Amino acid sequence: MARIRTIKPEFFRHEDLQELENKHHGKYPMLVYAEILTLCDKSGRFEWKPRQIKLDILPFINFDMEETLNLLLETKFIMKYEVDGKYYGLIPTFTSHQRITGKEALSPNRYPAPPVKQKGNGRETTGKQPRSQEREREKEKEKEKEKESAFHAFWQHYPKKKARPKAEKAFLKINPDEQLLQIIIFSIDKSKTTEEWLKEKGKYIPSPATWLNDKRWLDEETELHPLAGKVSDKTIQNIESFNTWSPPV
Repeated sequence: MARIRTIKPEFFRHEDLQELENKHHGKYPMLVYAEILTLCDKSGRFEWKPRQIKLDILPFINFDMEETLNLLLETKFIMKYEVDGKYYGLIPTFTSHQRITGKEALSPNRYPAPPVKQKGNGRETTGKQPRSQEREREKEKEKEKEKESAFHAFWQHYPKKKARPKAEKAFLKINPDEQLLQIIIFSIDKSKTTEEWLKEKGKYIPSPATWLNDKRWLDEETELHPLAGKVSDKTIQNIESFNTWSPPV
């Protein structure tokens, strides 16, 4: 099933694709490449079924889809791999063409990943070599730094800074990738302008750990304050405080 995708303007200035199109007139490699984007899942993978692809994207143009796919394969614009006896394709540069957001970003991949090829010297080993262990430790350190940086970004955006250890534990349990982190931050920034979070100086803002554990970024979109985007958040808070103020008894 085709999906909504976007085509960047610079795509049509791709010299290699245009040269391929000129050399193979009547096989439409540039058009097919663009249309395959609509068949890919969020990781740029698609089912390698030439006849089905032909029906899905260009059913009324008379040409051999399998020849065109093999042409794109030979020129390394796409890849082909096998998993459990089924063939799949992959656009290696998919993330440079598309930005996946919303529900699709949170959903699982539609198609399996390419199998990982193991490189070795052909001889059995009983343990990991020191250099290999060192590389793994370095990778672990990098992962820890990335997690710390991601939590720092969340913590900077969340307005109620309470119970940081609990919040960090909840955040690490989710362990969001870059796409999910951006969705979380976007949801926080939008919530900051809602009446629920603004009234009574943020009294009803949940603790960060509670917000994370409840996956509140999945909530339905809440109504924005009428002044959101027109004045600063501080001004909105002052107005809300004034509206709810009453003289002491």
